[in-house]
Amino acid sequence: MTKHLLLLTCALGALSGVASAAAAQTAASSASPSATEVGAVIVTAEKRQQNIQKVPVAVTAFTTKQRDIVGIENLQDMTNFTPGLVYSSVLDRVTIRGVGRQTNLLSAEAAVSTYVDGFFTTSAVEASLPPMFVSNIEVLRGPQGTLQGRNSIGGALLVTTARPTSTPYAEGRITIGNYGYEDVSLAVSGPITDGLKFRIQGYYDNQSQGYFKNVAGGPSEGGVLDQYFIQPAISAKLGDNADLYVKGFVAHWNNIAGPGARSNYTSDPYGNQLNDASNQYLFNAAAPYYAANYAAGGVYTGAGYIVPGSFNQTNPNITNNPANTNIRDFSTNTREYVRLTNSHDIDVQFTYHLPTFDIRYTGGYQSYKYDLNVDADGTDVNSYQIALAPGSTCDAAAAFGCTNLTVFPTWNYLYEENNQWMSHEITFASTGNGPVQWIGGLYYYDEHYSNPIVTTDTQQTQLKTPINEAGGAAAANPNAYVTYQNYQMETRSEAAYGQVDWKVTDTLKLTGGLRFTQDHKIGAEEERLVFFGGSILSASGAYTPGVGAFLRGLGAPQATIEGALDPTDLGSFTPALDVTSCAANGVGVKSACTINANGMAVRNIGGDSSAVTGTAGLEWTPTNDTLAYLRYSRGYKALGFDAGDPDTVANPEVKPEFVNSYEAGIKKTFGRNLVVDAAIYYYDFTNAQYVVSTPETSNGGVTQNVSALTNLPKTRSDGFELESIWTPISHLQFDLSYSFNDTAILTSCNVHTNAGCYVDTNDPLAQFSGAKDTGLIVGGDHLQSVKGDELPNAPRNKVALNGNYTFVFDRGSLTFSGTFTWRDKQAGAIFNEPYDTAPSWDQVDLRATWKAPDDKYEITLYGRNVFNTTGYEAAAPGLIYSTGPAANDYKVATDYGINPPATYGIELHYKFF
Repeated sequence: MTKHLLLLTCALGALSGVASAAAAQTAASSASPSATEVGAVIVTAEKRQQNIQKVPVAVTAFTTKQRDIVGIENLQDMTNFTPGLVYSSVLDRVTIRGVGRQTNLLSAEAAVSTYVDGFFTTSAVEASLPPMFVSNIEVLRGPQGTLQGRNSIGGALLVTTARPTSTPYAEGRITIGNYGYEDVSLAVSGPITDGLKFRIQGYYDNQSQGYFKNVAGGPSEGGVLDQYFIQPAISAKLGDNADLYVKGFVAHWNNIAGPGARSNYTSDPYGNQLNDASNQYLFNAAAPYYAANYAAGGVYTGAGYIVPGSFNQTNPNITNNPANTNIRDFSTNTREYVRLTNSHDIDVQFTYHLPTFDIRYTGGYQSYKYDLNVDADGTDVNSYQIALAPGSTCDAAAAFGCTNLTVFPTWNYLYEENNQWMSHEITFASTGNGPVQWIGGLYYYDEHYSNPIVTTDTQQTQLKTPINEAGGAAAANPNAYVTYQNYQMETRSEAAYGQVDWKVTDTLKLTGGLRFTQDHKIGAEEERLVFFGGSILSASGAYTPGVGAFLRGLGAPQATIEGALDPTDLGSFTPALDVTSCAANGVGVKSACTINANGMAVRNIGGDSSAVTGTAGLEWTPTNDTLAYLRYSRGYKALGFDAGDPDTVANPEVKPEFVNSYEAGIKKTFGRNLVVDAAIYYYDFTNAQYVVSTPETSNGGVTQNVSALTNLPKTRSDGFELESIWTPISHLQFDLSYSFNDTAILTSCNVHTNAGCYVDTNDPLAQFSGAKDTGLIVGGDHLQSVKGDELPNAPRNKVALNGNYTFVFDRGSLTFSGTFTWRDKQAGAIFNEPYDTAPSWDQVDLRATWKAPDDKYEITLYGRNVFNTTGYEAAAPGLIYSTGPAANDYKVATDYGINPPATYGIELHYKFF
C-alpha cells in the first residue's frame, strides 16, 4: 500500500510542477471553465431537485462528467468513492454501513433499494449503466424508507437516465482493451415535433478472453462478455401543465461473466473423502487424486475403494487444485455461463403542475429470465469406479445385477430466476416558496417470481430411471436431478407516506415524516433430493446398496428417517419426508407437505408484516454555504422466507428487519475551491436476516441444527464518513472519500434456550473457533457464540483518493487522472474466522484524456489496477473439505471474490452533432 501511494503522490506532484512550468503557455485560455471545477450537483434524494450541498442526507452523487474523468464505469467502481458502500458483483448484493442482503433468495429482498427514474428494480445491475446513458447516480446512505420506497433500510441507489434533448444530438463511444475487450455505445436524441422529443441509446459489449485460465484446456472464464442493451425514450409537453416521460429497454446476456459467473479464488487442496463434504448427495469428484483411496488389487479392502486404472480426467497432468499455484487458474470439464433473456422494461413518469403543487405518477413493468450454469464439482474429472466389498449385499445377491459402480462426477449446478413485477406510485409535492413544504404519496408493488435451483448429472443414467419414494410410488426423474428446489411466490406491498419541512427561521428547519407499509407474501415451495454420493456407503466405507444411508459424522443407519434404499437403482434413492419438521403449523407454513406425482415434497407458505416508520430532523444553515443537520430515521425491511427447503426448514418465515438510525452531519462549501461533507452515525439494528445454522426443534421434539435464513436479534453499526473535493489552483482537483465503520453483533448465546447460539457449518466441531465454542453440542455439532463479531462485508476502513490536472491549450485540453484505493479486511460470515475474511488490498488506476476544443471528440488512454494487485470486491464464507476418514479430518479453504487483474485500453468519444 505505502509504495503505491508514494508513487501516486509523486506523479501528482510532478503534474503540479508541470502546471507551473506550463503557466505561460496556458495563460491565454485559463479563463475558460476548468474540466474539474467544483460546481453544483443536483440530486433527487428527497424527491425534489436540490443542490447536493442543501440536502440533509448523506449522499454521494456521480455525474457523467466525473465518471469520465475518474474512470468510474460501474457500481463496483462507485464503491471506491462512496463511504460505507460494498458491492459483490458476482452475487449482486449491495451493503451500506454493514446493512445489506445476505442471501440471493428472491423471497428475502435486498436492503438497499435501486430506483431508475423513480421505478423500483430488483437488481442493482442497472446502477452500472454507462456514463453516457445517465445524468447522475446517487447513493443514499442510511434508512430512506420514508420517501424512497420499499425495503431501503440500508440506503438507496437512485439512477436518473439521460433525457431527450431539445436540439439534435448524437454521440458514439468505442472502447478497445486487453483480454479482447470491445464496447460500442451510441446515443441519438432530438426533437420530433413541438413539445415531443426522443432519445434512443444502446451498447454492445464483447470480451473474448477471461481473467481466469482453464488449465484443463477449456475456454477462459470470468469477464468474458457478449451482451447488448437498447433503451428508447420519449418526453412530451402535454399543454402548459403536463409533462410525460416514457422509456423502456431490452437487454440480453450470453456471457461467461456477470452476476454468478466465475470471479472467486478458492485456496487449499481438494478434499480427499469419497463423499463431497459440501453436498452429502454427491460423490467427491476429487477423490481419485489421492493414492490412499485406491483398492488393493481392484478389490475393496476396508480403506481403498476406487478401482485402479478407472480414473479418467481431461488433463492427466492435473493432480490437485491449480489455484494453489496461480490464483487465476482453475480446472473444469464444463463451461460456466450466465444468460439473461426476456429482459424487458417499460416505465412512465407523468407530472401535472398545479398552481401550488405537482401531482406525479411513476409506474412501470419489468421482467427477466436469468440462468446460471456452474461446474459444481469444480474439477476436470470425467469418471472413476468404486469397487464392491466382498460379501456385501450387492456382491452376495447376484439377482441384483450389481457391478462396480461407475461414477460420472460432472455435477452441473443450475440456478434460474424468473421474475416480473410492476409498481404504481402517486406523489403530491408542494412547489411554493413558503416556509412550509410538504410531500406525500401512495405506493403499490406486485411481484411474481420462481427460483429453480438444481444439481444434475445427465451422464449418470441411474438417476434417469423412476426412483422409489419411501412409502410411495416410483417417480420419474428424466432430467437426472440429484437435488431440485424451487418456489413460486407473489409479493405485494402497499404504502402511504408523507413528509413536512418547516423553516422555523431563516437558519433553522424542522423535518418530520411518516410511512405506513404493509407487505404480503404467498406461494408454494417444492423439493426433491436424490442421494447419490459417498454418504450412502455402509459403516465400513464400502459401496453396499441395501444397507442404508449414512450421513457424514453419524454412526447409525438413517433409513428410517431418510428413506429406504432401492438396490436396483445402484445407490439412487429419494429420502422420505421428515413429517415432524415439515408439518402445517410451522411459522409461515400454510399447509402440510405432500409428495406429488413428480416425487416433489410440496407445501404452501405465506405471511404478512407491516410497520410505521419515519424520520425527524433538524437543519441549521448559519450561512448560505454551510449546512449542519441532525436526523433520526427508522427503517424497515419486510418479512422474508427461506423458501425451497420444505423437508428441512420447519419455520421458513423470518421476521422483518428494523434499524433505528441516528446521524449528525455537516456540509461546507468554501468558495469555489473546497467542499467538505462529514457525517457520524449510530445504528440500532434488530432482526437482521442471515443464512446461518441454528438449533431447531421439530414437532417431534427432536432438536437438530438447520442451516436456514434466520434473524440475528441485535446488532449495531456506527462510524464516521468524510468526502471532500479540493481545487487548490485552476485545473487541479483532488477528490477524497474515507469511511470508518465499526459493527458488532450484540446478542449473547443463551446456554439454556440455545437462543443466539449458532453453528459454523465450516467448523462443526469448533476446531478453529477457540473461545467461541460454548461447550454445547447439538446434533453432533458445537454451538458457538458470535457476540462481538463484525457484520459481513463492512470493512472497518475504506479510502479513495483521486487527483486530476487539466492542461488547456488552444487546440484542446489534456487531463491526467490518478486514483488510489485502499480497503480494509472484511468478513464474509458472522463468525469472523480467518477463512471467512478477505484481506486488505489497494489499487491504482490511471487515465489520460485529450479533448478537442469544440468538444467534438475525446481520446482516453486508461490503465486499471496498473500494479496488478489482488483486490477483493467482497468476502465470502470459507469452504470445508475433507482430509481423512474421521469426522474431524477436515480443513476450511478460503473463498475470495477477486477483482480483475491489470487492464488497459483506449476510449474514443465522438459527438456527431
